[in-house]
Amino acid sequence: MSLTSSPLGMLLATGSDAVLRNHQHYFIVFAQVGTPLKDFKNSFELVQATSHAIEAHKGAYEQAKILHRDISVGNILITDEGDGLLIDWEFSKPLDSSKARLTERTGTWQFMSGNLLSHEPGEANHVLADDLESFYHVLCWVTLMHGRHGLAVKAVETQIARAYDAWHGLNESDAVGGEKKILDLLASRISS
Repeated sequence: MSLTSSPLGMLLATGSDAVLRNHQHYFIVFAQVGTPLKDFKNSFELVQATSHAIEAHKGAYEQAKILHRDISVGNILITDEGDGLLIDWEFSKPLDSSKARLTERTGTWQFMSGNLLSHEPGEANHVLADDLESFYHVLCWVTLMHGRHGLAVKAVETQIARAYDAWHGLNESDAVGGEKKILDLLASRISS
């Protein structure tokens, strides 16, 4: 096919005023490209993979002007080389879009920021700080659930239940929570 026989080439050749629309491309991968973050070999690999995911997020935020909005343990993979890979961008949003595409919350409850969880769905705008806090919660959750730390099983279950699973409200779709996350972050700020 020559340039002038393609739709773009015809527009360029004729000097048309037609508007070219931006399209997003999606790829389906049928082979495993990495292992789940929770299956890290050691703490170095966990932190390195998370750091790489944060770097990818930073690149998307600064260069492509996109916010991921679904940072979770399931969305960070570890490659065979030990690199981190941030996946599942279907809830991402361009920074310049004035309104969210979805009126409900985006993200995985356990890893969402305390700020987003403390508001009813649609009341809080998802911003960079929310995604960065989600990376923190991913590291804490994975360390508690899968790390070598010497904590009693009951202590881990209690912390997970209070900080990551707790919610209140009439039903899950209108649930609020996140108080323990906010208090834990404030306590670490005060004590450091």
